[in-house]
Amino acid sequence: MRRQVHGAAHVERSWEAAQADPHEAALQRLLTETAWGSCWARDTLAPKQRSLVVIAFLAALGRDHELATHARSAMLRTGCTAEEVKEVVLMTAAYCGIPAAVNAMAIVRLVEQEISEEAPR
Repeated sequence: MRRQVHGAAHVERSWEAAQADPHEAALQRLLTETAWGSCWARDTLAPKQRSLVVIAFLAALGRDHELATHARSAMLRTGCTAEEVKEVVLMTAAYCGIPAAVNAMAIVRLVEQEISEEAPR
């Protein structure tokens, strides 16, 4: 599931980087088993829906690096449009605070711009 959402290259980079530190390797195993195995692999919500929920959580918590990673994956791999991701960020303002939403919107716009620049012309 993690490879489906983030892509094999991203997952392999994460695993390779973790091999130098047994604690980092243990963390990678834990998040793969729990977040990706126990949560993301369930069939009640589609990956697109899960992506939007995770984006809301990460925006609310101010977890910028993970937000950028999940926003990119949502727009490239789970079928979310940039407009849908931004709509979730707007809802973050109402339920989690305007500063969280302003920060998240800036990150989503950067990711959207990067994706646009990477696209073949």
